[in-house]
Amino acid sequence: APEWRRWTPASSTPYNGQSCATAAQKMAEGKTYWCKESSTTYVDENGVTCYEACPVACGSCPQDVSGLVRGKQAVEEMSLLLTAGRLSDLSKKVIEDEYEKELGRYANVGKATRAAQQLFAVTPEFHSTGANEAGVDAEMREVVEEDAATRDADYKAVVYLMMFGAADSYNFLVPHSGCGDKDMYEDYNTVRGNVALGKGSLLQIDSGSSQVCSKFGMHPKMNWLKQLYEDGDAAWVANVGVLTEPVTQDDFHKKSNKVPPSLFAHNSQAQALHTANPHDPTGSGWLGRVKDSLVRKGYSVGSYSISGTAKVLETDESSAADVVHGSNGVVPFDTGKQMTRLMPAVKNLTSARGSNFMAETWSSSLQTIMKRTDKLKEALDGLGVEEDYGDSGLGKQFSQVSKLIKANMVKMKNERDIFYVYIGGWDTHANLGDKMDELLTDVDDSLESFTKEMKALGMWDSVTIASASDFGRTLTDNGVGTDHAWAGNHFLAGGAVKGGTIHGTFIGDYGDEGHLNIGRGRLIPTTPWDGVWNSVIRWFGVEDEDEVEKVLPNLKNFQDDHVLKVEDVFD
Repeated sequence: APEWRRWTPASSTPYNGQSCATAAQKMAEGKTYWCKESSTTYVDENGVTCYEACPVACGSCPQDVSGLVRGKQAVEEMSLLLTAGRLSDLSKKVIEDEYEKELGRYANVGKATRAAQQLFAVTPEFHSTGANEAGVDAEMREVVEEDAATRDADYKAVVYLMMFGAADSYNFLVPHSGCGDKDMYEDYNTVRGNVALGKGSLLQIDSGSSQVCSKFGMHPKMNWLKQLYEDGDAAWVANVGVLTEPVTQDDFHKKSNKVPPSLFAHNSQAQALHTANPHDPTGSGWLGRVKDSLVRKGYSVGSYSISGTAKVLETDESSAADVVHGSNGVVPFDTGKQMTRLMPAVKNLTSARGSNFMAETWSSSLQTIMKRTDKLKEALDGLGVEEDYGDSGLGKQFSQVSKLIKANMVKMKNERDIFYVYIGGWDTHANLGDKMDELLTDVDDSLESFTKEMKALGMWDSVTIASASDFGRTLTDNGVGTDHAWAGNHFLAGGAVKGGTIHGTFIGDYGDEGHLNIGRGRLIPTTPWDGVWNSVIRWFGVEDEDEVEKVLPNLKNFQDDHVLKVEDVFD
């Protein structure tokens, strides 16, 4: 036909020994194909376009599948292997249909099997045990989103900056001068040895509070943070760490149960930091519980990890955090051509209500994630940033946070947002000096770009950044670096932070005789992380005492002088 010829080369292009014209002819003769010719395209039996008609890519033509393994047999065998034969009637039908369609497109059992395997991996039966009765006429599930906000509150955001690997934060903040009768810098220099920073390189700041010295020095690579501190937009928290209750040297040496379990181990201490409950490492994250609390109060709350799954964002009740890729932003579920074709089948597999609770949990979660991903991608599409965040992983993560805050202003309209960003590489058993310079340059540059972006958006007063690390490092060096310890020094920054001050209690003795030293310069914290988070969550809107206790169950174990008050930390 001339209509067919105008879409094809001058002569038919062979494919697997047959031409497009031959394929069309065989179809007309009644051979088994999933596609049929209609005008200039091939459409499936439901009238949906399957392929452009043969011409440009002859491989798109329908193929003869006579004699090949068919869907029913293939799915039965895979069901036995992958789900112990528990595949529901609905799942069987959906996968069989897609198997047959792929077989019709390519006459290739391998490609059809691959499509079926991909679909098996999203079935509720594959992700649960026990029977899941879901027939072809099963009731369809509606995706339920959290209720819209009812409070009409001003926007606030917390950015949790995780420095994984145990940052040597006793080189973040160093005693400088005005230390009474004792030369605290010389004490620092003597004990820290090879890793001590030169006094002349330190960025001088006033303590702004009653500390062992009136002047301190910040690491020379923290220029922007120093500027924020002097502008009243950043504050330090001294000698902070994971605790469940106050601990003494005697408690530690007697191995009292007051001491958090598995000290000095990265995984357990990061877990304890993120749950704010060291004796319950399987519990939810403290920021996840903040979200639960605010949702119960009627706030619209978003939570986002810009670095994979994050324990600190894990909730008990409300929706899970969205995971946004640091470089690519929101990555849709169906990125490949085949997955795009299979998406209707994926939705069919997870939309039906089943009889198995675990299967239902999987299906509803996957449905919600796919819908949420589409919504979030739509909100972010076309949004850019004004500042240059560089090419570092952390810079790109802060760029994504900026875009999400901008998207919220324009489309999403959350009243509270929680963000998790991450920078690793702090486990400096060796090469501490160069590595710290590199890492802190990255942190400082990222903070500068983010601060300027937020100020341009008019959002700087609404954002608080909190740094944290799994633990600190030894005051003494090992010759080339430092080793695992306990307490450290960290910062809070933001337009609402009452800056220019050091909270907590900076150590008064670097030597072995110090009452906080449990050996090799491993320091017992004097401020628990719970005491820091107390001020943050109250500023954020968790104010009722029973709600505060749900978020920070160990806070009640500390006296007031261990706990930062919201009015002391925020304007």
